[in-house]
Amino acid sequence: MRSSTDPVHAGENSASGKVIAVSGATSTAAMVSCCAHYLANIVPILGIAGFLSVVAEYQVELFWVGLVFSAAGIVYVASMVIKSSKEHKKCEIIS
Repeated sequence: MRSSTDPVHAGENSASGKVIAVSGATSTAAMVSCCAHYLANIVPILGIAGFLSVVAEYQVELFWVGLVFSAAGIVYVASMVIKSSKEHKKCEIIS
């Protein structure tokens, strides 16, 4: 029977432990690289969750930005209507 204090065979137990650790790490790395393509299915969901958390965090600010853009759109459309009505009046005068 070999004892762990035997100087001839002292490194055998630690070497086998290292082999097990390396083979386990290699197996884990192979499994991760093999299954990594499934992350492509999860990433969009994580992106949507991240986007929704940002929107929830800045909901009031985004509300005000929406109001400003709506007001700018109303002003733009109103100016186009006024311009169009002036053009229309010119056409009535000519004809």
